[in-house]
Amino acid sequence: MAKRKTTVVDDSPYFEENGRLMKRQYNADGELTEPQNVGRYSRIFEKVRNIETGQVIVVVEFSYGGEVARFETSRGNLLRSKIGVLAEQGIDVSDRSALDVLDNLRHTEEKASLRLVHTHAGYSQMDEKLVYKHARIKGSESRYAGKLRLGPSGQEKEFRRLLKDHVFGHAPLELALAIGLSAPLSSLLSRVVNSNVVLVHFFGNSTTGKTTAARLAVAPFGFPATG
Repeated sequence: MAKRKTTVVDDSPYFEENGRLMKRQYNADGELTEPQNVGRYSRIFEKVRNIETGQVIVVVEFSYGGEVARFETSRGNLLRSKIGVLAEQGIDVSDRSALDVLDNLRHTEEKASLRLVHTHAGYSQMDEKLVYKHARIKGSESRYAGKLRLGPSGQEKEFRRLLKDHVFGHAPLELALAIGLSAPLSSLLSRVVNSNVVLVHFFGNSTTGKTTAARLAVAPFGFPATG
C-alpha cells in the first residue's frame, strides 16, 4: 500500500522579513498584494511547563536594535490588556499593532518546542508513582529549574580518585560522605514522620576540616561552594 503524503500548510498570515513582522494582504479577488509591515519581528521561541504546578511560561524572541533577544514571561501576559508588559521588555507593540502582534505570538506558540521543568528536589508522587527528583527525573523529560545547583559538574573518574586518595580510610570524611549520600532519604522519611529536614552539625576548632567535610557531603548531589 502506498504511503499517504502529508502536506503541511502554514495558515498564519504572518512572516518574518529582514527582522520585520510582515502580514500577508489580499485584494478582493483573493490575490496577494503588498504585505503590511506590522513592526519589528517577535515570536514564541519556546514553551516551558512546570510539571509540579502546571504553570506555563513562554520564551519570547524578538528583534531590537539590530540584535535578537529573548525573555521569559507568563502566558497570561499574551493578552491585549497586558501589552505594556511586552512593550517594557522591548517588543514592538502599540495599541494599533497589538492584535497583529498577539495573533502572531499565538500562531508561533503552536510551533514552538515544549520544555518540561520541575523546581523541587527529592522524593514525591508523580502520576501515582514515587519518583526521585534531581537534575532529571527518571522516565521523564523534565529538567530541574529551581534555585539549587544540581546539574552534573566535573568528572566521575576524578571524583572517584579523590575519594580513594583522600576520603576512604579517614573516618571523619567517610562519615561526611555517608551523611551526604543519605540526603535523598530525608524527603522520603518526611512522608512517614513529621520532619522535612535532617540537620547535621559539624563542629570543631578552626582548620580541622569542617568546611571540607561539609563540601564533601554536598558533592554527591549538588555543587559545593564557599563564600
